[in-house]
Amino acid sequence: MGGCAGRIGHGRLSGQCASVAESPLVIAMWQPIAEALGWPGRELGWLDVGSIAADPSAWAYYSGGQFGDSLQLGHTHPGLSGTGASTLLAIVQAAERQQEAVTVDDIESRIVQASVGAFEAAVTWFSPTTAQLGQTMSERGTSYLGAAVMYENVAIRYGQGDPALVPIYPFEGTFVATNPACVDGNASAEAQAGATAFRDYLQTAAGQSSAVAFGLRPVSGTAVFNSAALAGLDANQPLIRFAPASAETLLAVQSVWQAARKPINLVMLLDTSGSMRGARMENMQSAAVSFVEQMGDDDFITIIAFADSPMEIVSHARLADSRNEVIGLIEQLQARGNTTLYDAVGEGGRVINRTTTSSASNVMVVLSDGADTASVSFTGITADLIDLATGDNTTIFTISYGDSAETELMSSDTWRGVPAPWAGVGTRALIRMGWERKPLCGDGQANSITGKDISTAICRGSSKMRCRPAFGIFKVVTAKLFLMARVYVEAKV
Repeated sequence: MGGCAGRIGHGRLSGQCASVAESPLVIAMWQPIAEALGWPGRELGWLDVGSIAADPSAWAYYSGGQFGDSLQLGHTHPGLSGTGASTLLAIVQAAERQQEAVTVDDIESRIVQASVGAFEAAVTWFSPTTAQLGQTMSERGTSYLGAAVMYENVAIRYGQGDPALVPIYPFEGTFVATNPACVDGNASAEAQAGATAFRDYLQTAAGQSSAVAFGLRPVSGTAVFNSAALAGLDANQPLIRFAPASAETLLAVQSVWQAARKPINLVMLLDTSGSMRGARMENMQSAAVSFVEQMGDDDFITIIAFADSPMEIVSHARLADSRNEVIGLIEQLQARGNTTLYDAVGEGGRVINRTTTSSASNVMVVLSDGADTASVSFTGITADLIDLATGDNTTIFTISYGDSAETELMSSDTWRGVPAPWAGVGTRALIRMGWERKPLCGDGQANSITGKDISTAICRGSSKMRCRPAFGIFKVVTAKLFLMARVYVEAKV
């Protein structure tokens, strides 16, 4: 929902932004699945996809049983990504059949809430970015997700395989990202001059050609969008562009999502080895307690404390019935002994395998400060450990304390070959798994390690550093400028 910087939280950038490229929000679908649903002869929409995903019998009729028992969907996390929030709002716009921005009153209607609920019930993966969503779809194929909401340029980048991803332009309309490049009015005169020059370059013929090379749509100059880059691309779409929503509406739609999302089946692995004594242990316990405090009543938690061996101290407890008891057990933990990090991850995978259900999303969170020193069952990051930990559609996060943390397991693209994009994220950032709405800071570093994650870069460094709200209503436009700078400089080189 580009172009809203001046409206929501970025007053210093108001009047200093200019669009440098566009990309519509599309439903990227595997071509054989789209064809089974009647594409391209039949127009598809947000509500079509949601209703088919919610009705296994309808899905079986259209798919002929070729692509699983249900249509599985993915999109970015609405509480952490503007794209995820835009997805929810697009469903609301479609349900209300209007192009102008929906209001809080619109969102409170029963048909809207039913439409959001139907769509979200089919979502099996919340990604932090559309790029990671596209990459993982490309790597895992049709058996993982049938369709996902992403920007058109992401579908172009990751969809050129066999089978291909095709962009579905919902007939009800969609949002279009305007990718604004903004000049910070609080920066020095020299910095503002440089930023202005770069912004102007992005709007030149050369800059716009570079945008097209990356699958974006030009907004000025003579560059022409490459409609041949992917099957189904249509430069004339979308025919209907939804107007951006207000901050209040974004908050309201996320409340609807909170009610519609699946419960969480969380396994938390807590390092209680001797090296965690002192501030590290205190910070870890504080973060773990915050997780528990912010989880929903219908969420389930298992806690495994690991030192000389993994020990299950909380077993698949529903938070509505056990929240205070769980918090008390976390606060009583003491640091001593060795570190069985690998064995703990393996045990976490076994627990999820025992407790998984189709009605819950599986999540594993690992909090540790050091390399493994005492594991017996798993003596390294083996294929068996990876398969066990990432089975059952499990999202895995790591939060590392101190420089001695096991670098391969805690921060690299170990799991399924998917890069961990959020190095340096504050520890308590991961509390924002759809449970609360405060800007958060924390000590420690968090990384996603499966590509199926819902974390975000909220804080960097220690708790003394400045926090940034990472709620969907805030668009960090300056970050987009830096990203565009990197993209275009690489393109020129």
